[in-house]
Amino acid sequence: MTDDPDKQLLERCLQGDAAAWDRFIRRFSPLVYYAIQKVVHAAETEADEIADLHNDIFLSLMENAGRKLRQYEGKNGCSVSTWIRVIAIRASIDHLKKKKRTAPLHEAEVESALIQAPQATDHLVEDEEKRILKQLIDELPPGDQLFLRLLYYE
Repeated sequence: MTDDPDKQLLERCLQGDAAAWDRFIRRFSPLVYYAIQKVVHAAETEADEIADLHNDIFLSLMENAGRKLRQYEGKNGCSVSTWIRVIAIRASIDHLKKKKRTAPLHEAEVESALIQAPQATDHLVEDEEKRILKQLIDELPPGDQLFLRLLYYE
């Protein structure tokens, strides 16, 4: 078992835990919406169509007994959120290609724009890191807790 909460959540989803799947969707929905909107913004895509694409992406993750979820390996420091973002970008590009609503779209240009854009999950990661750090500090003896709080927080 891994220490990464996102990997643990993914593993619980693959084991058929319905509550974990609900949490997975809540956890990654903002990221998926962000990726979709960055890709389809110029295509004048309607909100209903974006919502449908969002839902299709999550459904595709669990199709065929979670085949896409099982493909995640976490190699080269790839986090679950980065992997989900790539899936959302590719699904959005495929959606635009099928719709043929815009001029030819080059994947490299879209991915370059997304890399330069601020990460949608940066604040989520920062909040999670703060929460974990607080938990770890709370496990220390009171004197050490005071020392660290004075050193880093005040």
